[in-house]
Amino acid sequence: MDKQKVLKELNHALTTEYQAVIQYLTHATIAKGIDSDAVISLLKHIAEEEMKHAEILRERIFWLGGTPTMDVDERTLVKDIKQMLKVNAKAEEDAIKMYKGILKMLNHIEDIEIYEAIEEILEDEIEHWEEFTRLQD
Repeated sequence: MDKQKVLKELNHALTTEYQAVIQYLTHATIAKGIDSDAVISLLKHIAEEEMKHAEILRERIFWLGGTPTMDVDERTLVKDIKQMLKVNAKAEEDAIKMYKGILKMLNHIEDIEIYEAIEEILEDEIEHWEEFTRLQD
């Protein structure tokens, strides 16, 4: 395992978690329309889970001897609920790909805690993608 490469990828994942929190909470604030209550509730719930993911990543990065980033990935502001669901589903889809890649990097790592933490985050991201996708129908 290349520790520096793992730390770089974990810090990139951390920037995406920060991005998701900001984006989802902002979307929850500005969402309007017939289905807005369900969407707002979902966005707030998922934002809370993304904050937990960020905490896990910060702890693992520090434990591996790195410094957790404070950078934020690019955010997307949209005001239409259908677009919010689409944009956020795409963000979750990207996160799924990213975490699958990280798991491949960690495949031979002796630190089972970090592998299991990433696996748990991946499961959540898949669930988030499914929820955003379901609400698009």
